[in-house]
Formats: sequence, C-alpha cells, structure tokens
Amino acid sequence: MTETTAAGAHPAEGAAAAEDTSIRPFRVSIPEVDLVDLRRRNTAARWPTKELVPDQSQVENVYPNLIYFNKVDKGGHFAAWEEPELFSSELRAAFRSLR
Repeated sequence: MTETTAAGAHPAEGAAAAEDTSIRPFRVSIPEVDLVDLRRRNTAARWPTKELVPDQSQVENVYPNLIYFNKVDKGGHFAAWEEPELFSSELRAAFRSLR
C-alpha cells in the first residue's frame, strides 16, 4: 500500500488521526507478472458446483426420522428473501404434522 496509512499508525499524528474515518484514495503496485499468474490460476480453478440432492432416498439415508421432504422449483440459498410466500408455505407444511 502506498500513499495511505492506517489511522493512528504514526504516534505523532495523535488522537485526531485515530478519529479520522474519511476514505482516502490509495495506489497499489502489483507487478504484471503476478497479475498474469493470478489470472491463470483463477481460470484453471475448479469452483465447487451447487450441492444437489437427486432424490428423497439420499436424504432419508442421512435423516432416517425425516417427516417432510419436498422439492420446489424456485428459490435458492436465500429462499426466504427470494420466494417468501413459497418459503412460508413450505415451513408450515414441514411442521404441520407436529401440531
């Protein structure tokens, strides 16, 4: 990092520097050879795929006392935000037998 320091890094700056929360521009110098290597490694990386459960039997093997299972066509990791109505109805259905 150049042209900037962390607040309070220089004791001579005192309390005023520690209270300074402004955002200041800074420059970073990264050699092109390192950027090329980083791009190569990112391109070659095998990123994990979305975890899928092909059928109910795989879930039942792990959770033998499973009381509710359903696949839905919508939603994802943040289902409560993405599909709140569907999430609510699935939650109710999951606990219906426990009433």
